[in-house]
Amino acid sequence: MSVYQAESPVIGRGARRAALALGLAMASVVSFPALAQSSGHPPPLMSFGSWTAFCDNTGGCGLANVSMRREPGASDPDQTQAWVCAWLGAEGDADARLSIILEPPGRTPAAPPAIILEVGPSLLGTARTGDDDRHEITGADVPHVARRLGAESRLDLREPDGGPVLGRVSLAGFRRALGYAELRRAVAPPVHEIVPRSFQPVERRAPASLAALHSTWCSGAPWEPASARSYRLFDGSYLWTAGCRRSAYNPLTLVAIEAGDGSTRELQLPSVVDDDMVGPGFTNLALDPARGRLEDLFKTRGANDCGTRRAWVWDGVRFSLVSEHTMPNCFGAGHGQWLRVSVTPVRGEPPSSRRPC
Repeated sequence: MSVYQAESPVIGRGARRAALALGLAMASVVSFPALAQSSGHPPPLMSFGSWTAFCDNTGGCGLANVSMRREPGASDPDQTQAWVCAWLGAEGDADARLSIILEPPGRTPAAPPAIILEVGPSLLGTARTGDDDRHEITGADVPHVARRLGAESRLDLREPDGGPVLGRVSLAGFRRALGYAELRRAVAPPVHEIVPRSFQPVERRAPASLAALHSTWCSGAPWEPASARSYRLFDGSYLWTAGCRRSAYNPLTLVAIEAGDGSTRELQLPSVVDDDMVGPGFTNLALDPARGRLEDLFKTRGANDCGTRRAWVWDGVRFSLVSEHTMPNCFGAGHGQWLRVSVTPVRGEPPSSRRPC
């Protein structure tokens, strides 16, 4: 993964593609419509000190302290780093929020209904209990609070009425991450809903061209025809999957398209994080033919608290990216804390309830 960095690096996924890199560089672009072209845009992630700024396709940007190593179980507030994410939203959008999760979750028997944000001797604001173990400030106050934080070196989180300090958060790099996020914010673009189309599983003999692709892309792994599965996309065209490489927590599956003339070419799909493209090897592949969905989850480690997950939907012509979330650092984050870099509505499905971070 190519992530633009400053000061503190964002952990990448280079190991994932190492075995496929040579083949990817040499492969020709498949010309039928299921494939997408790289936009050439840099992925919208940037790390500054303890903070990572990120943006998504709604025009919104935010920043979170994912670059800070925290020590689970620490009792000293100076060592107990809370999770903080400030989402600024798109320009002109009032849907801004600052979320706080005290870590480790459940450290106190009952989280207080509100926590005080202090910088130095000054009261900055009050975050109130929401859901998902979070305290939040929402609305028009969030950008003001974020700019105040940008002038400080440390944020203290305290119980109201002179209660104890629950956590301290380093603001090293916050000001620069905030500047990056504010610079990249944009007016929300028009929403283009994706209309899903199902694809049907069918029984077919795997073509010899699929075995040849497997030999090219799967780094010497044995070809196992019994692992191949086919799905009808439209007349004469089929989606193929085949086992590519076994792994303890990142099994790789080869995905290809068989065209009407019998030729088979690798499937590559749009991505924000991975240089705009993913494939033809997909990790932890999940297919939902009835909903037209193809999902990929790369785990940076087996704990499944960091990595990248995304989903595409077949619209009858191509697989379009409908969601992508990433967590570049491993520290026990829940999936609701992963950074959102792409979200698109799908007709007939409820809007995503996941926060940007």
